[in-house]
Amino acid sequence: LLRGSVFPVTEQGKDRGGEGASCWGPEMVFAIVAPIGTPDTRFRNELEGGLHAYGYTTEWIKLSQLLKDQAQKHGNPVRSSPEHLRVSDLMDVGDLLCEEAGSAAAVALHGVNEIRKKRAEYKSPDGPDFTKPVPGIPRRAWILDSVKRPAEVKHLRRIYGDHLIVLGIQAGPTTRTNRLNELIEPHAVSMGEAELHDIVSR
Repeated sequence: LLRGSVFPVTEQGKDRGGEGASCWGPEMVFAIVAPIGTPDTRFRNELEGGLHAYGYTTEWIKLSQLLKDQAQKHGNPVRSSPEHLRVSDLMDVGDLLCEEAGSAAAVALHGVNEIRKKRAEYKSPDGPDFTKPVPGIPRRAWILDSVKRPAEVKHLRRIYGDHLIVLGIQAGPTTRTNRLNELIEPHAVSMGEAELHDIVSR
């Protein structure tokens, strides 16, 4: 679906991507919107494969990792397992950051800062210089994985404008609940339906 609609592959398009593609192309930012428990492996593979086919280098910005880093700084590290505790801890850290910043977009803005840092490092191997504008990096796709709040998308659009592409993944409550339970079971006794519903609905 992605290759057919977002990344059409045609004979005429071969000079736009893949081997021999021009090194010039707009720098883009993707924001993935994926509720807890949504199966996403195929989607991610298709997205990265489509971008690579058009000569883009991808850089994934895992917001969950940024949350883990912030939790560590606050002296309250995120538990690695079981899955429902890991997810709950990440949500708590996200809520805390939003409360401290007075903005529901706080988590996504940490992702923006990470992109800014990586762009500066790319252009200045000897160390980022944040006092100077950083030119665009041709055919670089930054992927924010993943945003959860409408306010995050709103702020990202203000920052990146037309260079932002928002991609949503969705699955029904039953699929998401079953997926979460599959991740929990290797580490703990299966949770009740009500408890799982509380997590996927949070």
